Amino acid sequence: MKAAEMGAHINKVVFLSCPVHWHKYNLNSGRINAPYSVRVWFDLVILAAGGRQKFPASAKVADEVVGGWFSGHSATRTSQIWGNHTLEAKLI
Repeated sequence: MKAAEMGAHINKVVFLSCPVHWHKYNLNSGRINAPYSVRVWFDLVILAAGGRQKFPASAKVADEVVGGWFSGHSATRTSQIWGNHTLEAKLI
């Protein structure tokens, strides 16, 4: 997000359990062609950090929820989740 803010043009970005602090940063959608968010239903780490779970609709970020309601914050990084949801295809 910082690179896009500084002017870099990025084709695809996959955010894994990314806390959304929209008042601190704002995606420059013109510089990121395909932003994609992978998150768990209820992330206690993001909640503790005061972030939101989901990007606002105006950000046009594709969103995928993985795991169960109380999957851990790091669940989005496990090979099982990546395999079950074919997340590597989002990077190609």
